[in-house]
Amino acid sequence: MPRFRWLSRLGFMAYVSRVPTLAALGTLFIGWRVDQIHEVLRVLVLDVDEGAADSTSSTTLAAIYLSLFMLSWTLLFWTEYALAKRFPRPLANNLFLKAAFAGMPALLAYLPWVGGALALGNADEGLPPSAHTLALVLKWTVVGVGLVCIATYFSTQARSAFQRKAGTAPRDAGSAFGQFEWLLASLFLGLGLFSLAATNPWKMGAWFGTIGTMVAACVALVPFLTWLTTSDRFPRWHWLTILLGVAVLWSYYDLNDNHELRELSDRKSFVTAPAFDNAFQLWLLARSPLPSDEPFPVVFVAAEGGGIRAAYFTAQVLAAFQDRCPEFARHLFAVSGVSGGSVGAAVFTGMLANLKASPAQERLACSVEPDKTTGFADGVESVLKTDYLAPLVATLLFPDALQRFLPFKVPAWDRTRTLERSIESSFRSTVGTDFLEKSLYSYWSPTKNLPVLLLNSTHVASGARVIASPVALLNERFHRLLTFFDFVPSADFRISTVAVNSARFPLVTPAGVILNGDEKHRFVDGGYFENSGAVTLAEAVNVAMEAARQMKRTIRPVVVRIGNSPSTLAGTAHHPPKAESGDHAPMGLGELLSPLRAMFNTRTARGALAADMLETAVTTLQDGGVLADFVQFQIGVSDVQIPLGWQLSTGARRALRAQLSQPTDCGSRNGIVNGCGVVDVVQVLRDWSGR
Repeated sequence: MPRFRWLSRLGFMAYVSRVPTLAALGTLFIGWRVDQIHEVLRVLVLDVDEGAADSTSSTTLAAIYLSLFMLSWTLLFWTEYALAKRFPRPLANNLFLKAAFAGMPALLAYLPWVGGALALGNADEGLPPSAHTLALVLKWTVVGVGLVCIATYFSTQARSAFQRKAGTAPRDAGSAFGQFEWLLASLFLGLGLFSLAATNPWKMGAWFGTIGTMVAACVALVPFLTWLTTSDRFPRWHWLTILLGVAVLWSYYDLNDNHELRELSDRKSFVTAPAFDNAFQLWLLARSPLPSDEPFPVVFVAAEGGGIRAAYFTAQVLAAFQDRCPEFARHLFAVSGVSGGSVGAAVFTGMLANLKASPAQERLACSVEPDKTTGFADGVESVLKTDYLAPLVATLLFPDALQRFLPFKVPAWDRTRTLERSIESSFRSTVGTDFLEKSLYSYWSPTKNLPVLLLNSTHVASGARVIASPVALLNERFHRLLTFFDFVPSADFRISTVAVNSARFPLVTPAGVILNGDEKHRFVDGGYFENSGAVTLAEAVNVAMEAARQMKRTIRPVVVRIGNSPSTLAGTAHHPPKAESGDHAPMGLGELLSPLRAMFNTRTARGALAADMLETAVTTLQDGGVLADFVQFQIGVSDVQIPLGWQLSTGARRALRAQLSQPTDCGSRNGIVNGCGVVDVVQVLRDWSGR
């Protein structure tokens, strides 16, 4: 049908410029639909609005504008290059095709600006009035700058057309544009960005930020791939298909998996580590409560997963206890962490390790008011306010992306190692010690006021829970529970490595690998099994209670659950879930995607069920005459958005800390009462008659 031939030619036009077209449409879609991008922009806008003294958000926003401008110029140039090389002008033989041929480069060049405007429009949801105004100004600034760039382009095109008509310019505008010179400049730019991301992703993250780094990756890749798919220097093969096939081939034969867990060179033997019940007995003997018949409060903590939000809230809850009751560390025995909760627990434990141990006979008073001299909350703030996402993305999009096309592995390019080292560096610069870089198997002893970390991950092959811990979980009360020692008895790991291994969520952080001879074992986020850490903690409480009975000692378990999913019911009494009438938002492809959605959502449901069962277990102890406590913390919904990711704004951190402040009335327990939970735990320790 000749009259529809223009449609096939339009499709061919899009095909020959497929690399810049995919880059432009991808940028538009990411800015429009990807929530993590909206959260990153929300962090930047909040920090700029609040004038955070130590924030680089203004510089990062400027880098976003610069990177958008570079991408816009790159798309404009290379779309023209591709059309000039592979789309003969005689094919544009009607008015519509002529307009498409002339306007397509400008359209693709403008789409990243549209994506930026959409992202800012989505980011202003839930912002306070002043920040909302700032986001609105930034959005229209992005639109305006993009329009100016496109208007400048059309002005240049019109001038060139006039010069060609007058005979003062070559007929082939493409040959006068200097493609080869810009190609060399683009290649050097891409090489420079790659080198910076491979050698110092922290600096690149600080300079470009997460969004700027993503756009810079497009700036580096579009010229090379466009040249490869359109240049006369190469045969007209399907290069993108070939590259994708190569990546799949190397992955299929498992030649380039560079995500091995970092092992310490001076390996410690795990064989000498005590079993969990023996460890608890030794720990309890080292405390020698007086009088001996008074139940000794023992604190057990379950820390739910949830990225940096979970890490920050977990560490701040524990810091709130320590700042109000310096003896809290003496009563804290075990923390079961998942994902970000594991990271927060590890950071708090490292801060405890920096304290000088008090003599056993010394008893420090507890108060519902925080002790300003200890500064645990401020220390947590300093460590976890860092932007951990940008360096991670820099490694993901540059060296770790190149790794997919190589038939050998480069462990240094693993993006998860970047996250580990970012946390280590932030902790070292704040606290002044390398605790997170020390051995998991040697940091704990019964006489130290440090908790036993039970860091949950999931074994890919079996789906079982795997615990990283300095003690051996050999008791039969731990059901179907594995440890790293079961896979590699001779290997030792850094605390940061096993904490981040507990937080390996899809795409952002890949599955971790442990090699044992010819065997390869992979591990992912502990939240795949259940996201609350409550199952492991419930078993730990049971084993500890039995161990205490064997010693003929009485303990008072204080079970603390730290939830990290924002809820309007935070801190209130248990409310049974109501049946939902349907999806909160329309979701297509129901027949195809419903099984996947159900499998993903059962992760959250299992965590909620495990948390309820943990509370029931404590209630059962109380009904049996055992003095026991269950204290629950939950992030409450506030006016400030508290995102799930690896970066928190100043406002979000302030909102989380405010939820732990002492309330005026804890009698009714309505609304957000996390502060009352802090008072409850401190009161238990203060009322202990042996202090």
